[in-house]
Amino acid sequence: MVLKRHSGVFLTVVILTAAVLACQVAGAQEMEREDIKQAIEKGVNWLKGQQAADGSWDYVDKPFKLGIHMTEGSTCLALFALLKGGVKPNDPCITKGFAYVRPKPYQHVYTVSCLILALEALYTWENPKPKKQKKEEKEPDIDKHITELIQKKDETVKKFHKRVSPQDRKLMIDAVKWLVEKQETNIWRYPGGSGGNEDCSNTQYVMLALSAARRLKIPVPTEVFKKVADYFVKNQQKKGPEVEWFPVPGADKSFAELKKFQKELKKEIRDLNREYKRRVRKGEQPPAKGWTTTVVEEKQKKIFGGEKKKILARAWCYMFNDTENMAWRTTYTGSMTTSGVASLLIAKEALESERAVSRAYMEKINKAIRDGCGWLAHKWTVSGNPSSGSYRLHKCYYLYGLERVGMLGLVARFGKHYWYEEGVKEWLRTQKGDGSWDAGGQGTSGPVPDTCWGILFLRRATTPLVRVPDSIYTGRDLFGGQKPNK
Repeated sequence: MVLKRHSGVFLTVVILTAAVLACQVAGAQEMEREDIKQAIEKGVNWLKGQQAADGSWDYVDKPFKLGIHMTEGSTCLALFALLKGGVKPNDPCITKGFAYVRPKPYQHVYTVSCLILALEALYTWENPKPKKQKKEEKEPDIDKHITELIQKKDETVKKFHKRVSPQDRKLMIDAVKWLVEKQETNIWRYPGGSGGNEDCSNTQYVMLALSAARRLKIPVPTEVFKKVADYFVKNQQKKGPEVEWFPVPGADKSFAELKKFQKELKKEIRDLNREYKRRVRKGEQPPAKGWTTTVVEEKQKKIFGGEKKKILARAWCYMFNDTENMAWRTTYTGSMTTSGVASLLIAKEALESERAVSRAYMEKINKAIRDGCGWLAHKWTVSGNPSSGSYRLHKCYYLYGLERVGMLGLVARFGKHYWYEEGVKEWLRTQKGDGSWDAGGQGTSGPVPDTCWGILFLRRATTPLVRVPDSIYTGRDLFGGQKPNK
């Protein structure tokens, strides 16, 4: 509880709950804990130090070995992580990095997808460090926080199109067209000679990139999302144990309902702010604590409440129809299950907005999302990439996948586990003294990608499909004195 003097009277400024709530809407600008801020800064500084003289970032081909090497992709991922981590767009490392990747031909799905994400981050960049309050300002400017932190979708679009250069606009449009052209029967694979195989890992990066394209009003054919939804609905694990119900708002609600919640919340925060200022201006006592608590609790019920539908634990694997009979490709894993859920959430939002599928089909998508989250709860861990077998690679990749699902689906917890809270502890525990992360034998391709994923997780860098207070993701004590649906 904060006490401030105004007009000679001590005022109990419990209404500042609204200010705190507003300040925590956008993950990129949240006032984080000091240890999280320091971890991000250390990771950013280490990553900047790994840039080669030509502007690129490289990686190692172990423990996961691949027949191709994607230095451009590693560079785009590093640019994306650094921009989301707070590095300014005009920083020399950013300028050099883009100078390296811009002239490169499109070759790999990962690379082109990360290029789109990096360009969006470049032109929609916002400083994650809130400006310090001036000493002479007696009260916080809540309206300013609302304007900056609860942005309307079209404001982001305007910002991008105002800032983007003609060359980079064309680069993004061409990149989106290239990805659409490279879609296989349903999802994506490394271009050329796929033999009919398609994989979930390439696909999740494409879906993040296409989601960015839609956000920025770059056209993407609706059929692209329908094919993706078809694949993940059809090729999910057929059976699984029932798990205790927990809220999965991205499946339990339509995005239209969630966006309505967003709109109502913004309005009520503004109303709270106006009422607070009115009472202070007149020298009146601010409203009682229960006034703000009631408003927030009502919103909590809307987003986390509703019918408690059955949840089964059903996962996805890397490649459902592997023509080369490699066991690891058909093993159900956490990293590929987060890929399936994230891809379906993005597809759902696109298909719903275009009214492209029936209500019955949408329920199939919702069930697949809900059950995918159920598997993550059933196999819950942050110490490694869970699997149905002995496969244990891609730990950091999996943790970043949890962040994507949480942000896109408004999922606060998997079962009883608040993913951000537990994930932060693991990232902080495993960060090396030099600021990097490296999962070693449980990793993917060494410390460069692992450090990128660490920064992105801690920053909660995935752009949400619906913006609501990020206490939903973190499990913070903002909902009426308790975590949501504890």
